[in-house]
Amino acid sequence: MKRQLLEIYALAVCFFTVACFVIVAGMLLWDLVRLLAPDFTVASYVYEMHQSDAAYERSGGRYPGALPLRREQGEAPAQPVAPPPALSRAESWAIALHTERREGLRGIVRNAIIIFIDLLVFAAHWRIGRAARAAAA
Repeated sequence: MKRQLLEIYALAVCFFTVACFVIVAGMLLWDLVRLLAPDFTVASYVYEMHQSDAAYERSGGRYPGALPLRREQGEAPAQPVAPPPALSRAESWAIALHTERREGLRGIVRNAIIIFIDLLVFAAHWRIGRAARAAAA
């Protein structure tokens, strides 16, 4: 009975690692597309703002990559700083594509690490399950 429970446990872990592998493999493929075709995966807002000079001017001529820093409650607001000079539309688009490629590469590395760990867990539990089945027979 104990061997049968051990086999069920090991095979259940294997099932979930396969499910995890399938999900992460899909995410890894999307990140590969982000790396190879960043103009396809860039955010809609960023894409639309770079379609014409007029759209770029309406956006303020700034790449919307950074969020403003949050203040602690009760903290005095920071003194206004002169805005940085606006980038040209081509420079801004190049930055947007570079950022998208970088995010794709980061995602690939992150998902590769997850898949590596997933494979180690699967292999260990597959062996446990096989040993439990052999001992029960």
